Amino acid sequence: MCYIDGVDRAAHAPVVTTQLSQLMTCLLTWGAVVLLFPVIFILWLTESKQQSAKRMRKAGHTYKTIATRLSVSPTTARRYALA
Repeated sequence: MCYIDGVDRAAHAPVVTTQLSQLMTCLLTWGAVVLLFPVIFILWLTESKQQSAKRMRKAGHTYKTIATRLSVSPTTARRYALA
């Protein structure tokens, strides 16, 4: 017999199945986050200024904004983005 909240749910198998399905989905999602976060973080840490400038320009940022964020001149930001 399956008891959830002290109630016999044997007659209500779909409720138990749904809860197990939700639990598995939640666990798989957290597992993916725990495994992928370090990889994404390391890639972000190792991104060069040129790569950052290209990515930011593609996202629509101005050269002045890129220059401010990368601590370079707007001319250098433009060269990085166009390289």
